[in-house]
Amino acid sequence: MARFASVAALLLLTLSVAIAVVDTEEEEDDEAFCALQTKQRQTKQRVQTTGSRENCNPAELTGVYNDLHDNNNKIVSVTSQFAMTISPPAPGSPYYVEGVGQDWVVTPADVGPITSNCVVTSIDFNVPNKPSPPDQNVTARFMFTGLMDVSWIAGCNASTVGSDTCGQCGADPVRNLKGPQQILLFGTNLADAGNVWVKIAS
Repeated sequence: MARFASVAALLLLTLSVAIAVVDTEEEEDDEAFCALQTKQRQTKQRVQTTGSRENCNPAELTGVYNDLHDNNNKIVSVTSQFAMTISPPAPGSPYYVEGVGQDWVVTPADVGPITSNCVVTSIDFNVPNKPSPPDQNVTARFMFTGLMDVSWIAGCNASTVGSDTCGQCGADPVRNLKGPQQILLFGTNLADAGNVWVKIAS
């Protein structure tokens, strides 16, 4: 009887050890799985952030832009630190158009932060010497897209020239450029734009 009790105790001890080992292995597996998930999330976030900034390259954003609504040109400069400046071309420049004004500058102090996905959170055009600035700050977004993918451009044509909504867009030859273009869209997306500037020179 004592022998059977000893054997039973030994079996019980062996079973307990086996269960403990299994529990430890499961805990280690759970910890390893959680660590892997955390690493994957961090990698995904890093890729998303990096990818967004790569698509929001200051060198690509900087240049001469044609304002489709006003049918004139503006110079946009974005530094490596995403400080943005807007000004008219100088008189005598091939890009200067009467009516754009002279000696005005939208400085980085007039522009809100540029987000990682290229949204310009706020632009204050109400600066000295700027003709007809908007009566409030505006939001814009740098994008690389086909022009006719923008609802506002597609909806403007010869019959809308001179209207408050479309301005000169319907008659501007730049709107007929084919393929994706670097643009500064005033709005938040392709469907709600109220104006678009198209990059025409670096």
